[in-house]
Amino acid sequence: METKKYLKKIVLPFLIAVISTVFVTVNSYAANGTISVVPANGTFQKGEVFTASVNIEGGGTAFNAAKAKVAVSQNLTVESLALGDCDFALVQTPSIGSLGFAGVILGGSKDRCTIYTLTLKANSGSTGFIFLSEASIKSFRGAAEILSSVNNSSYTFESGSAGNQSNNITAAPSPTQSPLSLANGVKLYTLVYNVTTPGKTLSGGLKVVLDQGRPNEMLSTPQANSSNRSVLSAIFENVPEGVHTIAVLNNEKSISKQIVNIAGQNREITLGVTPESAGAGSLLWLITLAIIMIAIVTVAVLTYMVVWRKNHPGST
Repeated sequence: METKKYLKKIVLPFLIAVISTVFVTVNSYAANGTISVVPANGTFQKGEVFTASVNIEGGGTAFNAAKAKVAVSQNLTVESLALGDCDFALVQTPSIGSLGFAGVILGGSKDRCTIYTLTLKANSGSTGFIFLSEASIKSFRGAAEILSSVNNSSYTFESGSAGNQSNNITAAPSPTQSPLSLANGVKLYTLVYNVTTPGKTLSGGLKVVLDQGRPNEMLSTPQANSSNRSVLSAIFENVPEGVHTIAVLNNEKSISKQIVNIAGQNREITLGVTPESAGAGSLLWLITLAIIMIAIVTVAVLTYMVVWRKNHPGST
């Protein structure tokens, strides 16, 4: 009777509260995801070069897949594209000439990440923009749609000098040279892969490996960028179209791995990555795990108390 009393008045209500908390926590984050251009606005001189990133935010829910079509106004020139820290296996690989993306995280998830960062040049006109459409974010658990909004950008261009840069810039994507074509129809590309570690001096033991472990493996030792010492560039020639893996090794230890689909009409494809140092796990699941651990410890303590009281009926 004493045991049933404690179970009914203490243990059962506590378990109900824990389950309700987990349920409310999980559902309170549903459909709060966003894909945003950062910065969303700004004022730049015509001819000025600036950067903008496309960020994915789960709104408190871990995700492992996302996609979007991305377009820029004709008075913006895309000069380079550097992949961010999403670690997607890219079904649709973004490039200078085609900014849309689609990818999944294999065996993991993210709470938030940057899909890529664009280097842009402002040209003619008074305003420019980056526009997102047909976007989607899928949750890690259950593959539910969690996208609630996309946030586009709008920039103001002012007349004036931007250093020694010329304003006579064509709005067409560059480069425009067609890929080489083999007799069997396979296209060959030049892949430029930039490795960036902001605020750090990159190790001399850095290597970039294309299709590691395969018979057609390519290895490149990246060279320092003359304009930015925190960027190293690896160049791969005659890369066949299709899906490839790109691994960055620092003293033989893998610090980044991407899966990309090389295709398109431009021969030279420029990608890049900022290796992630120590990725944090999903905050939602850390909270859930902590609640579960507290519940287990509490139930164990209460069970011990019930058993102890049952075996010592005269004790207070």
